[in-house]
Amino acid sequence: MTVDVWYEVGSRNERPGHSGFAHLFEHMMFEGSAHVKKSEHDQLIERAGGDFNGSTAEDRTNFYETVPSNRLNLALWLEADRMRSLAITEANFENQRQAVKEERRLRVDNQPYQGAFTDGLTWPFDSSSCFPYAHTVIGSMADLDAAKLADVKAFFDTYYAPNNATLVVVGDFSPAQLRSLVNQYFASVPSHAAWSRHAAICRPAPRPAVAKSMTRTPISMPSFGSIESPSTGTPTPRRSRCSTSSSAPARARDSMSPSCDATRPPSPPARS
Repeated sequence: MTVDVWYEVGSRNERPGHSGFAHLFEHMMFEGSAHVKKSEHDQLIERAGGDFNGSTAEDRTNFYETVPSNRLNLALWLEADRMRSLAITEANFENQRQAVKEERRLRVDNQPYQGAFTDGLTWPFDSSSCFPYAHTVIGSMADLDAAKLADVKAFFDTYYAPNNATLVVVGDFSPAQLRSLVNQYFASVPSHAAWSRHAAICRPAPRPAVAKSMTRTPISMPSFGSIESPSTGTPTPRRSRCSTSSSAPARARDSMSPSCDATRPPSPPARS
């Protein structure tokens, strides 16, 4: 069965100078809490025979655990404990800041076409009027370097709370048992002050049409006039794979391109 907690927070909730915070917390949420040591979340789920992960996008962040049905209580307890008391320390923050920077180097800066892809996502939005969608989810190196622990704590206190989360449970469970466990683990987690959703909503800015012209440059292929026939030893003209004769369509099907100068080797000699 799977326990999945969705927080209504993503890169759209970041402000100029603080990009990358939502994705940073995708990492920070596995650094421990009041009753769970650093990296113990991973170990507890794996020992139970389960799986876990998290993801971040522009509009949401989610964390899930897939566990045997008899360990539903473990998954719910882990999610509630980090929602209530995530360990946001200087050491954990610095460790995960470096992890996110390395992830950016590996998956963005060092990928040949990744820049074009991310630019295409942010291009419709003007950063001066619609910063929430005018920057990438992973954030910039400059903002990650400039981030302070107090700023990170303030981001967590604003968005990672039960009144800004949705709990989804799928699998083999009793609804009555689930309600009892949710009340047991989550009822005491305090709500946080509501944030203004209007500040994170904006529309693409009108952009002028961009016209591009493309020029096709023909490529000259090498050709050879004749070869020596293996059966007679006399020069034999090569047959072009592409021709202007009436049989050209049939021969063009054998070619990688319908307009080429490449030649076809002669047929092998007939068996005597």
